[in-house]
Amino acid sequence: MTGGVQFIQKEFSHATEVISLEENIIVNCTGLGARDIWQDKLVNPVKGQLVLLPPQPNLQYLYSGHGYLFPRQDGVVVGGSEETQFSDDKPDIQMCKVILTKVRGVFKDGAHALTNEKELLPDWFIRNK
Repeated sequence: MTGGVQFIQKEFSHATEVISLEENIIVNCTGLGARDIWQDKLVNPVKGQLVLLPPQPNLQYLYSGHGYLFPRQDGVVVGGSEETQFSDDKPDIQMCKVILTKVRGVFKDGAHALTNEKELLPDWFIRNK
């Protein structure tokens, strides 16, 4: 048990076994092969990049906007890409540099640095209402 949550590992050989679970929500985290496993043409793969920076114990805030940043004990996670056109699952170093530049700009130039940003946020992005 971790953090009050019981972890149960199971192996499934057919989709009907998953569907027969008592849970009413199932999150498909099987990666790039999800569409083939579930034979669901509505599943579209999305690739994203994360940059892991060294831990910063004094960092006590989260940032989310055109990119995101959050501290963990083992490092600082910086991310924010959503790629729907890609040919492999290899890390994209150039995209990681773009993400770091965007997030660094927010802290260097202030939040007003993004006011003229033309990039649209993805539909799933959590917005302030």
